[in-house]
Amino acid sequence: MESGRVLEGIRELDSLRVAGFSTPVFLSDYSHQVFRVIIPGSSDSTTAFLLSTPSEAQTDSVFPDRVSWRVTTNTAAKFPDFQYTAAFTYRKPYKLVFPGLGFGTSGGGLLSVPEAAKHSPAEAILLKEFVDRTDVADCMVCVDLNDTKSSAMDYLAKRISGMYDSIQTGNDLARYHAVSLRCYRRSWVYGRDGDFAAFVVFDRALGDLLRARGLRPQARSDMAQRIRFTVAIRSGIDIQAFSEAKLQSVLRAF
Repeated sequence: MESGRVLEGIRELDSLRVAGFSTPVFLSDYSHQVFRVIIPGSSDSTTAFLLSTPSEAQTDSVFPDRVSWRVTTNTAAKFPDFQYTAAFTYRKPYKLVFPGLGFGTSGGGLLSVPEAAKHSPAEAILLKEFVDRTDVADCMVCVDLNDTKSSAMDYLAKRISGMYDSIQTGNDLARYHAVSLRCYRRSWVYGRDGDFAAFVVFDRALGDLLRARGLRPQARSDMAQRIRFTVAIRSGIDIQAFSEAKLQSVLRAF
């Protein structure tokens, strides 16, 4: 794979996986090798997908709380699909929009034992701000070597249709004719004002990716193989700004 024979390497490694060669060390090396060869960049965000999971949750968004990978094989497909996920924890920004205690209320509830306190709605808003301080953004890079003939919009619509209340378009990676969407959904999860997701779908030729890594692959027919990437991030809408910054950091790798 390092010599540029990427598709041949994937076929051989995946044949071992399917045949039952599934030791954790082999599977980890397999997924990491594919990631290193196909993903051209070396930013903090892309290398984070290759890190081991730390023993404690992080609040520095450079380092993920957990990383995972998944390889799926469809019998009708020529190659497996790869999905890499890294979860980043962020501290929520304070809002502290305090409307006042209101008529006939006092601040005594804020000084009481939480289980015994009877908080006014205004007090409950403040407590929610103080207690619910973090949220997690799940960032994914999906690599599809099979479904590259449909349009990027059709490809994405098939996977997210009906999931969101509103969708906006973006202009990321215009040079690759990427489809870039920002999606929003009302949420009933405690501590979340709503859900945010961003999806960017685009195609790259294998030969271009190898040359971006400084390799000079020989001219072969597989160098024209198209690879479809989906870079996505999902989080609560409270940390949309942080999630958007992380998405842009990952996209810079391409």
